Amino acid sequence: MRGYRPDGGLFVIEKPVYVDVRDNNKTKVSLSTDTDIAAGNETPVNLTVVNGNDNQITGVEMTVLEGAVVSNVRKVEAAIDSGGERVFNYDMTFKEEGIKDLTVRVTYSTASGGTSTSIETFDVEVVEPVVEAGLRVNRTSNQSGLTTLQLTNFGNTDLNNVEVTAMADDQVLSRNLVEDISPESRKLTNFDISSSVDGEVTYTATYTAAGREYETSLSEQSDVSGEIRLTSVSTTQSGRQVTVSGEAANIGNSDTQSVLITVADTEGISPTSPSGEYFVGSVEASEFATFDLTAEIQSNVSQIPINITYITDNERITRTQYIHFESTNTSNARMGNSSVNSGDSNQESNDSGLFGGTISAISPIWIVVVISLLALAVAGYILYK
Repeated sequence: MRGYRPDGGLFVIEKPVYVDVRDNNKTKVSLSTDTDIAAGNETPVNLTVVNGNDNQITGVEMTVLEGAVVSNVRKVEAAIDSGGERVFNYDMTFKEEGIKDLTVRVTYSTASGGTSTSIETFDVEVVEPVVEAGLRVNRTSNQSGLTTLQLTNFGNTDLNNVEVTAMADDQVLSRNLVEDISPESRKLTNFDISSSVDGEVTYTATYTAAGREYETSLSEQSDVSGEIRLTSVSTTQSGRQVTVSGEAANIGNSDTQSVLITVADTEGISPTSPSGEYFVGSVEASEFATFDLTAEIQSNVSQIPINITYITDNERITRTQYIHFESTNTSNARMGNSSVNSGDSNQESNDSGLFGGTISAISPIWIVVVISLLALAVAGYILYK
């Protein structure tokens, strides 16, 4: 207060004045995340606006002012009813770890036609990035022939630009692209590796996380195609008939179907009833089925060829396995020897005659004797004359 004294001088009176100011802005902003915010990793951040006013607010505008890297800093909502809320979703990247300030601004229009603006600053905890991924073969019971790989994100950062490559003998067999993998989640990818690849296959997953490139590898023995081999084979003989018994074993790790085992029809060997061929059917991986075959053989047979036909990995395979055989029919062997001896004795009998049999059978000694006698006879006749 200012005034003049009676003498015309100026005076000033100062007193404190107390004013009651009411905050009519009942709109609140909050921040939340579903995962840790790791430095260098783009993380979903939720900014929620709650309308605590008695009336609807319109033209609600949320703007990220500073503190984080955001692709779209400004987002708008048409209206928020009294007591309602609206969540603004952002993907934010904080460059460094520590407690960082995030400043946002909210602007809206009130029911009276006025404009209200509020600025909020949040303390955001940014943690150190942890990059950890696990790659493994996901074994299933299906018979599709596919190899399924599972890539799991055990860290706190996203795995981006994911690519999985299958290699064998330094050659790329196949390459698959995989969607981004968020923390504590996993993705599956299938590989159709050719059944001709029997050996080690290396799977390598490459990806980026927190702005850097990483890779994770796994070596796995490839699926070996089903293969039927005859094992524990035995033979029994009765006259000219031989029974071959054993097991048709699948030594691969994929199933075989339509397995058929047959005695090969060759010179000296032929399939015969009751079981010249034997249909086994299906043999699962690392399993076996028994069989019995019958064949008719001739003499001097040392091995029996068995044809094996089956289907594996949608391909029909035919191969021949030879079974070692030693004849137990000794009567046949004796007959063969006696026929040879009989021939020798006949030859000796023919040679005993002087002129009997063919000329080729006459002994050279008798020829010499005859010529000598003729020579003596001629010489005696000449002397007589």
